[in-house]
Amino acid sequence: MRKGDAKVLVTTKRLYRQKVAELRERLPQLTHLLLTDAEKDLSDGVWSLHQCMAQASGKFVIPPTDPEEMAILHFTRGTTGMPKGAVHVHDDPRYKNCFRGGWYITGDMARRDADGYFWFVGCTDDIIKTSGHMVGPFEVESALMEHPAVAEAGVIGKPHPLIGDLVKAFVSLQSDSVPSDKLRLELIGFARKKLGSTVAPKEIAFQDSLPKNKAGKIMRRLLKGCELGMAEGDTSTLDTNSD
Repeated sequence: MRKGDAKVLVTTKRLYRQKVAELRERLPQLTHLLLTDAEKDLSDGVWSLHQCMAQASGKFVIPPTDPEEMAILHFTRGTTGMPKGAVHVHDDPRYKNCFRGGWYITGDMARRDADGYFWFVGCTDDIIKTSGHMVGPFEVESALMEHPAVAEAGVIGKPHPLIGDLVKAFVSLQSDSVPSDKLRLELIGFARKKLGSTVAPKEIAFQDSLPKNKAGKIMRRLLKGCELGMAEGDTSTLDTNSD
């Protein structure tokens, strides 16, 4: 809350008493606390969300906002205990592009197979465009994980002058496997049989461990940043205790 200068917090009575109540004096900008499970207001500024919603007018219209003005600042507790925010600016084209015909577009991509089943491909931010194909890193990672020598895999797109992005995999091996050029070629061949030559990784790098967040998810952003010599950016969710 200090990082985001939060003005509104939606939480429960238990979390308010355990985590927030003692910090109120140090957070003067936090002026509105809404408790989801409170039937009545606790005090001035600490209100029952249920009661507020019951009293609110159903005809309220959000006024136009400036493109640079934060309209909604939404925090979630998440798995790290750190606030995570999403700033929604109603006049921003990026905000409007998230909606189509009344539907919210999540940014995730899927494919439908010949039998009509839908398969998750990946988030649009992670999609790799290589040789005219859209490759989801999750698909490549899952295929590599089927090899008995692989413990973990993280896949990124590496810029290439001819094919757009080159599929590169970072692999952490099982304790009884040893990195070698022979194993690298074996993994590339294994992936090609599973996925085809276009989708399979063309480069594989062995690492003792892969960067993960506190929820255990591999942080592809850090893998790509390290590969391309880019700034790491926000590492507040990085699990520094992972093996």
